[in-house]
Amino acid sequence: MNKLKCYLVGSIQAAKDSGVKWREDLTSKLVELQFHVQDPTTAECNNSLADNIEDQKTKLYNLKRGGAWELWDQVMGDIQQADITCVNNSKFIIVSYDPKIPIGGTIEEIVEAHHKNIPIYTVSYAPIVEFNDWVLARLRQNFNCGGKIFPNYKQLMDFISKEYSSYAKEYAEFLKKEEEKTKKEEEKTKKEIEEKVKKEMTESAKKHSAKDTKKEVSSNDKTEHK
Repeated sequence: MNKLKCYLVGSIQAAKDSGVKWREDLTSKLVELQFHVQDPTTAECNNSLADNIEDQKTKLYNLKRGGAWELWDQVMGDIQQADITCVNNSKFIIVSYDPKIPIGGTIEEIVEAHHKNIPIYTVSYAPIVEFNDWVLARLRQNFNCGGKIFPNYKQLMDFISKEYSSYAKEYAEFLKKEEEKTKKEEEKTKKEIEEKVKKEMTESAKKHSAKDTKKEVSSNDKTEHK
């Protein structure tokens, strides 16, 4: 049984902390519900410019400033491809949306999810009337795919906990069975090794006994000849 994946979408470039804090907070809660959480503030850094998202943002900016467009294009292309792949791998995506913060990739990821009929769970503390009309239209159209808009993270997590409770229970049971299976296999392997060692020791003891007997017979023969 495979873990269900979800992807955390929201501003990185314009966000004060690069969107790290809300993603970390949600990840811990989602992991408890047996989800595999895809976080772009960590995943993007793995195969690109830096070890962390802040350094990566700085280096991307410096590439633009220095006119190193070939490398910039390559890195951004890799990031875009990785992020869209995360969207397509997801059972649902979670969008943190603040109309006052500029967004770029978030819009493309919302559109991608909607076109693939992936539910979009949006959290925004702003009144819906302040949403960008184009963004709001996409989010509302996604209601037909199971998407929803929440006024805070607590209501989001209450919904996910209830909506995916059967999955969380089933996966927990699956893990328990896998652990029991692994334990039995380890015990079986341990027993086989012990039996093998015991057999080898027994055979070794027999060989030594046979050698000792042979030496004793040989010694007796020599004594008789004398």
